[in-house]
Amino acid sequence: MSAKSGHCRHYAYEGRMICRAGVDIGKVHGNALACLPNPKRPCDQREEFTAEEVEAENVRWKAIFERMVLCLAALPGAMPGTSGHIDCPACKTGRIDYVFSPGNGHCHARCTTPECFEMHQ
Repeated sequence: MSAKSGHCRHYAYEGRMICRAGVDIGKVHGNALACLPNPKRPCDQREEFTAEEVEAENVRWKAIFERMVLCLAALPGAMPGTSGHIDCPACKTGRIDYVFSPGNGHCHARCTTPECFEMHQ
C-alpha cells in the first residue's frame, strides 16, 4: 500500500499543521485525522489520489526498495570509523560514498547519481 493510498492529496506537515490547500488542520480539525484514511469528519477541501497515482507511487517505492537492497548488500561489513566508496550496483554509473560512524557504527551512504540511493542510519 502506498503512502498516498487513503490520504488527502493536500496533507502536509512541515513543522506546522497547514495543508497544501491552506487549511490550518489543528485549528479546523483539532488534529490531522481528517487528512488520513477513513476520517470520521472529512475536511471540505479533501481530495483523494486517483488509482493511477497510487499505483505509480507503489511502482516508485518498489524500485526504491530494490535499489536499497542491492546497495546495502554491496556495502562492506560495518567497521566503526571506516569510510570509502564502491561502484553502485543499482544504477551502475554512480559511486556510493559511505562512512561508518566511529562512535556508534551507524552507516551513512549516498550514491553520486541523484535519486539513486541514500541512507542515514
